[in-house]
Amino acid sequence: ADTTSYRSLSDASTAMTGGSGIEKYEHNLLMLNIPKLVATEIIPEAFLLMLKTISCIVGIHLISHFIGFSQAEQICAIEPFLMIFAHVIPNAIVISGIAQVFVHLQRKQFGAANVYLMSTTAVYFLFTLIVTIIAAVVAEQLLATLQLDPETIIFFKINLFCAFIGESGTFLVNHILDCEKRRINIVASQATQSVLYMLILYSGFSVMNSMSIVSTSDMLQFAAIARVVSQAIPNLYFMIQFFTKSTDKQLALELGRLNPVRWPLIWIIIKNTGLYFMKTLYDPLVALLIVLTYAQEYRGNNAYSHHSYIAWFMYYQFSKLSNCFNESTYKNLKHPFEMNLKISRLDRLFQLLTSGHLQQMVYSIIMVGLTYWVAQPVLKVMFAPDEDEYTQFFEISQICKIASVTGLVQTGFIQSLIVGEITSSQSMLYIIYFGQYLMVIALIVTMFLMKGAYQYVEFQLYSQLAQGLIGWMLYLITVLKYRRIIAQNIEVMNNEKLDDVQNEDQLLDLEPMDILTEVKDDSKKQFTSDLDNEGVGGPAYSLMSQGNKSNEKTTSKSNEKISSK
Repeated sequence: ADTTSYRSLSDASTAMTGGSGIEKYEHNLLMLNIPKLVATEIIPEAFLLMLKTISCIVGIHLISHFIGFSQAEQICAIEPFLMIFAHVIPNAIVISGIAQVFVHLQRKQFGAANVYLMSTTAVYFLFTLIVTIIAAVVAEQLLATLQLDPETIIFFKINLFCAFIGESGTFLVNHILDCEKRRINIVASQATQSVLYMLILYSGFSVMNSMSIVSTSDMLQFAAIARVVSQAIPNLYFMIQFFTKSTDKQLALELGRLNPVRWPLIWIIIKNTGLYFMKTLYDPLVALLIVLTYAQEYRGNNAYSHHSYIAWFMYYQFSKLSNCFNESTYKNLKHPFEMNLKISRLDRLFQLLTSGHLQQMVYSIIMVGLTYWVAQPVLKVMFAPDEDEYTQFFEISQICKIASVTGLVQTGFIQSLIVGEITSSQSMLYIIYFGQYLMVIALIVTMFLMKGAYQYVEFQLYSQLAQGLIGWMLYLITVLKYRRIIAQNIEVMNNEKLDDVQNEDQLLDLEPMDILTEVKDDSKKQFTSDLDNEGVGGPAYSLMSQGNKSNEKTTSKSNEKISSK
C-alpha cells in the first residue's frame, strides 16, 4: 500500500510541474519566462528565416541576368515566406499559450487549466488564420516585384494555408499531448500521416498521369493538398479525443507523466532511433515516388528548370534522413555517473559520447554521408546528361548542411547550459572545439568547391552557411553574456551529493529541487543573484520560487513514504 501511494504521489507532484528530473527546472526557467523565450528562441529563428528570404530574393535578381527566370527559382524564392508565416508566428503564439497552461497547473487550478487550454487553442487558430490571410496578401504584393507567373502565386497561397493547418495541428499535438515525445498516440499519428500521404499522392499522381497533367505547378499543388489532408485527419482525431475524454486529473497527467519503467540503455537507443527513422523516412520515399512517376517526362526533357528544381527537391527530401537521430533520443538517459564526476576516464568518455548535442552533430555527419552514398546511384540515373554538375551540387549541399547544423546546434546547446542541464565542463569544451574545427573545415572546403558550381546553387548554399555563421555568433554572444550563470551551473552540478541515494528506483523518484536544495545556501543565493543580474529574474522567477516551495513540501512527504517503506 505504501509503494502504491508513494508512486501516485510522485506522479501527481510530477504532473503539477510539467516534467521529470531536471526538465521541471527547465520548464520553470524557460517556459514561464516568455520574454527570455522570445529573445532566445523566436527572434533568432525569425531573423535567420528573414536572412534566407533576403538572400533568395537578391540571388534571384542576380542570376536572372544570366540564365533567366524559371519555375525552379520562383519556388525557391517563395519557400522562406512559407516558413516565416506558417512556422515562426504560430509557434510563438502556441509557446506563450502553453506556458500559461503550465502556470495554471503549478497553481493546481486544473479545471481552469482545462478551460484555458481550450480557449487558448481557439484564440490561436483564429489569430493565425487572420495572420495567414494578411500574409498571403502582403506576400503577393512583394512577390509581384519578381514578375512571377500567376501559377506560382497560386501555388504560394495554397501552400501557405496548407502549411498553416498542418504546422499548427502538428505543433499543438506535440506540445500539448506529448510532453515527453515518447507517447504512443504521437507515433500512431505520424504513422497514419505517412500512410495517408503516400496513398493520396500515389493515387493522385496516377490519375494526373493518365490525364496527361504533368506540369510542375499542378504536381506541387496536389502534393501540398495531400500533405495537409494527411496531417489534418490524425491530428483532428487526437485533439478531439484529448478535449472530450480528459478529466481534470487526466489533463494534468497527460501534460507531464513520469514514466516509471526504466528501460535498458541499448533498448532505448534502438527504440528511439527506429521511431525517428520511421518518422522521417516517408519524405524521401515520397520524393522518390514523385520522380519515378514522372521519370520519363524528366529524362526526356533537358530543360534547366526541370533538372535544377528536381535536383533541389530530391536533395531537400533525402537530407531529412539526417534528422532521424534527434538529440532527444538521449534526452532521458540520466545515469548516476552523469551527476557525479568521481568516475573513471572510461565512464567520462561514455558520458561524452552519449551527450545529446555532440551525438546530434556526429550522427548528422554520418547520416549526411550515408544519404550521399545511398541517394547518388539512384539520382545518377535521373540526371545522366548533367551528371558532373549534379554531383558537384549534391556534394556542396551536404557540406553546407553540416556547417548549418553545427552552427545552429551550438545555440541550443548553450541555452541548455543556462537552464542547468546536467553536463560537465569537459564535455562542454570538447563539443565547442569539435564544432569550431568542423565549421572551419566546412568553410574552406566549400569555398574551394564553389568555383565551378551553378550561380543558382551558390546563393542557396551561401544562405545556409550564413545561418550557420549567425548561429555561431549567437552562441558566442550568449556565452559572453551568461558566462557567470554557466560557470555557476557547472559548479553546482559538479558538487552534487548523491551518495545517500540507495538504489536506482529512488533516484528515479527524485524531484528536481531535491538536487538543487542540497547545494549550500550561499551557492543558491549567488545563483539567484546572477539570474537577476542577467535579466532573468522578475515575476516569472518569483512564481518559480512559489512552485519550488510546494515541491519541497511534496518532497518531504515523499521522503517520509520512503522511510516508512
